[in-house]
Amino acid sequence: MHPLWSLSPWQRVVGLTLLVIFMVYVIDRTAVPLKSGSQILRLSVPDESTCSKHQEKSKYLEQTLKEGELSESQLTAITDGSLNFTRGSPLEELVRFPETKNSSTVVSEDAQRSSPPESVRFSELKYFLNGGSEDTKTSKFDKILWKPEIGNWLAKCGEAAPILVAEQFDSRVCEGNCRGRGVCNHDKGICRCFHGHTGNGCELEEKFVCFDDESDFWVTAMGNWRVSKCGAWCDTKRSFCYCGQGTKYPDRPVAEACGFSWKDFTMGIIDWDVPDSSLFSNKSDSIGWCNWRVEDFLRTEKIPAGEKCVCKYDGAAGLLCEIPVESFCINQCSGNGRCYGGSCACVEGWHGIDCSIPSSLSSFKSWPYWLMPGVVKRTDASGSWQDQSLQVLVEKRRPLIYIYELPPRFNSHLLEIVILEGLLSSVHRTANAEEADFFYMPMLGACAIQRADEAPHMKLEREVRITRTQFSAELYREAYEYVRTAYPYWNQSQGRDHIWLFPWDEGACSAPKEIWNSMMLVHWGNTNSKYNYSTTAYWDDNWDRIPRVWRGDHPCYDPEKDLVIPAVKRPDTTFLPTNQWARTREERPILFYFNGNLGSHYWGRPEPGYSMGLRQKLAKEFGSEPNVESELGKQRNPDVIVTYKRSDSYSDELSKSRFCGVLPGDGWSGRMEDSILHGCIPVIIQDGIHLPFENVLNYEQFALRVAEDELPQLISILRKVNDSRIDSMLSAVKAVRPRFAYTSAYHLEEKRQKHRGRAHTDWMRNLDAFSDQIPVDAFSTFIQVLQFKLSNRTWRKITANLDEGYSSRQDYCSSKILP
Repeated sequence: MHPLWSLSPWQRVVGLTLLVIFMVYVIDRTAVPLKSGSQILRLSVPDESTCSKHQEKSKYLEQTLKEGELSESQLTAITDGSLNFTRGSPLEELVRFPETKNSSTVVSEDAQRSSPPESVRFSELKYFLNGGSEDTKTSKFDKILWKPEIGNWLAKCGEAAPILVAEQFDSRVCEGNCRGRGVCNHDKGICRCFHGHTGNGCELEEKFVCFDDESDFWVTAMGNWRVSKCGAWCDTKRSFCYCGQGTKYPDRPVAEACGFSWKDFTMGIIDWDVPDSSLFSNKSDSIGWCNWRVEDFLRTEKIPAGEKCVCKYDGAAGLLCEIPVESFCINQCSGNGRCYGGSCACVEGWHGIDCSIPSSLSSFKSWPYWLMPGVVKRTDASGSWQDQSLQVLVEKRRPLIYIYELPPRFNSHLLEIVILEGLLSSVHRTANAEEADFFYMPMLGACAIQRADEAPHMKLEREVRITRTQFSAELYREAYEYVRTAYPYWNQSQGRDHIWLFPWDEGACSAPKEIWNSMMLVHWGNTNSKYNYSTTAYWDDNWDRIPRVWRGDHPCYDPEKDLVIPAVKRPDTTFLPTNQWARTREERPILFYFNGNLGSHYWGRPEPGYSMGLRQKLAKEFGSEPNVESELGKQRNPDVIVTYKRSDSYSDELSKSRFCGVLPGDGWSGRMEDSILHGCIPVIIQDGIHLPFENVLNYEQFALRVAEDELPQLISILRKVNDSRIDSMLSAVKAVRPRFAYTSAYHLEEKRQKHRGRAHTDWMRNLDAFSDQIPVDAFSTFIQVLQFKLSNRTWRKITANLDEGYSSRQDYCSSKILP
């Protein structure tokens, strides 16, 4: 070999050029060789000796990986540098990576910026969203807290074997590229138009008035309470009311009562027929809301019409809406778009409600982690990426959940988002509906209930509009009609593998009869064993008024198929590090605690039927504060607190209590979550109504039920509980506590903020410190319940390749189940 200095200049140039080309090829080379199709298929079948044999191989893997060798140029391996394929899994056998591609690789600052938002501590986040199934201990460590059948199954079968799932993404073109007024669904070639636009290419504009004054229907339906009226300028694209042109601040909201005059200021009554002209005043001695400056506020410390006018609409904050803030969108568009009026405007190549579905136009730098680790296959290696479809082989674990892509009118303005964001980000998500075990309907009905009072364009057919709950549930029925006709999957199981969320006061009581076969996620678990009628005191939500021909005769909740999930409670990150929730019995001097609305005798709700009268009875017996008649409870005790007064030390008082009351409001209340999250033993006083996860967790370990008829004997019952029993229950509360918090949701938000380069705030640091103590949360508990349901899905057929006399109940997690 000749030394470099002995070569001629042109030889050096040629040699160095070839070396550079070779190095670029090696570094940028993303193709990986595959083994033969037969080998791959054998690897995808779980070991017959394991408990996870019911997790069958991917049905479409055989179509994806043909017999023989595939061209290396057709495949691209996808990871983010912090995630490897599971050791010994099918996907690890499928690809080869450089030795430096491991979880300990130091990633440069530039590389971190280009990697997905969730790349930091990705394995931890995947663990949360995977139902804790990466650690074989997770299904056993709290086995005693599950009901025996479920706990035994999870202990034996909770570790699902990894399989390969083929995810297909097309690159269809939409009409006019949606004209900048919507997002193109490249899989279907259909535009998802922004609010205020419609048509195949979003070429048409829609108008949404702020008040329907063409007839007297609104008055008939809603009486004189017309919060939808606009006393200023109406944005007919969104049915929002603003100050409008001619004012100093045309984009300042004039929401609801803000635009109208007082009828009785002392009673807080608005005259909805008389607009408040003072809002537009520009006189020096009486400047109105629409012209009031921040300097005016600093000078006077007053806000005109401050009792009525608030910064209600998304996108602005501050007393005068003077602070622009980031608008809310699902998963904040996953970093692949911008938020536009509650909907995501995705960048080229991405689509979906949160811009997390790729196409051949998408950059691998922002590849979603629900598609990692994976191998991307091009349809034709000779063509350009823009002309091709992508097929991604992804390593996943069951259950697999398909999330429907619904027209925006079903979910363009969103409220209850934790479950949806979790599913969209979860490793259990699949875009291959043929492989899915469950189908999630991304309906956000509580938001529709809120807007039913304020947006006339939301009204459905007028003969249908009876109650707010039926109004919202009619959207569910229309969504059912849409998926039943647009997709084949509903009819395959008559909807039994579909999941709907009903988060409002009385949950699925008002669900249309057509969807009742499905799984309902609710906060109100009324089995109708005692209360087979509406229990709300709010007249416009009373489902008794819904015609039976529309609703059917179903209960509000069926524990055999439905699930009560916890309400979302924002963690008090100043409270978390103190570990006050872990106080012992000796550190809890308060025997019983309840703080909340106690009815009319305590300046609260005037309706006798509020809380089914239970809170009122509790206060009558044990009230620790004088009522309107200056009376205390008949059985008041110094170690019993029953109060209506809101307390700044609410968390501290809960964490100093041994037992905490769980009573209903206008349906569900968040008192169960408050009790558990503060380490207090919940005392449930609501007959026949389930609390979160009560049909799957062993409530006897950590909660007490007191019959409503025994409410006067409540304190006597509690004093009879011996110390060892209290200690045992407090320990069980600590163990079950993580399952009542949506910790993974806050980790998602934390990682989104880190990705945007925002400072590591105190709440992030406190949450990080606390998360190390939490192996599971409410979302992962939901996933584990789906795992159990998957193995016991009676609507599916058992395969015929089992021996005669085989009993699926004897080895229920090894039965192979076909769709």
